[in-house]
Amino acid sequence: MEAQLILADLAAQTDWYAKLLKLAEVQHMLIEQERTDDLLIVLDRRQKIVEQIALIELRLKPIKLDWPASAAGLADDDRARIEAKFAEVRGLLGQITQADQDDAMLLTQRKITVGQQLRQANTGQQINRRYAAGAYAGVGSRMDVSK
Repeated sequence: MEAQLILADLAAQTDWYAKLLKLAEVQHMLIEQERTDDLLIVLDRRQKIVEQIALIELRLKPIKLDWPASAAGLADDDRARIEAKFAEVRGLLGQITQADQDDAMLLTQRKITVGQQLRQANTGQQINRRYAAGAYAGVGSRMDVSK
């Protein structure tokens, strides 16, 4: 694959990753605000972007797998530009991965908190039932309805 085609694919991939990073930021905001309906829309958009990235990655994969051989056939300036784009893509991917890990942690913490709240509510209901059972036990049997 010639250098200009590689650079064009890398530029497109960089653009897609930048869009993915912006959606990761929106996703984080929606998770913080507990807006699950909007979150589903963002996740769908992210999936479509990932599909586009995957198509580009299919074309770039042979070059990446044998980069030393691919790089050997390139002019120095083309090789440097391509390597700079590879680094830019890796940087964006790292930011996206970190954002997703942060969101996963936030969701895990929220899940733990909700679980604790449910256990507390369940315990409270059990206490209320026991209290009611004890407080009103035998009330009906002690009433004198003859009066």
